[in-house]
Amino acid sequence: MLIAFEIICGIVLGIMLYKFYKKQKRKRFVSSWQVGDVIFLKKKVELDNNSLKQLKIVGWNLHNVFVEFSDNIYVIYYDLIDYNKSDIWRKHYKDCEKTMGQKPSFNPVIKLVYKNKQGSKIDGKPIELMTEIECQIYLKQCLEKEDYETAELIRKQMEKYR
Repeated sequence: MLIAFEIICGIVLGIMLYKFYKKQKRKRFVSSWQVGDVIFLKKKVELDNNSLKQLKIVGWNLHNVFVEFSDNIYVIYYDLIDYNKSDIWRKHYKDCEKTMGQKPSFNPVIKLVYKNKQGSKIDGKPIELMTEIECQIYLKQCLEKEDYETAELIRKQMEKYR
């Protein structure tokens, strides 16, 4: 009877230690994160009919990470996260600055770039059917979002008008 009690206590203690270790590991993992960081996922997730492997962090706790896409907030579990690219890039920047004794000429802030899954459609409308004015408007938006692949498709369409 005493042996069974010791085994049960050992299992409970083991589970508690495992949870404590996991919590401490997660605290270290997120200790240098910042709102707006870009995280990469281990596999693509489907959000708003787009397959995404990178997302922008808007918040986190010890259980979940909250990300933004298309003005919506989603919950991502830590198991899906591969790495925080922005955090790594900041560390590289600080290391270069310390080693060089001056500021490096690259920007320590990583910008998020989404690729257009639909390829030749924007807001559900095929690029091939857009007017020149629509192309100019969407080209400006794509360049602001740094979506250069879609911008190139729009530029090709605009060449037809010249």
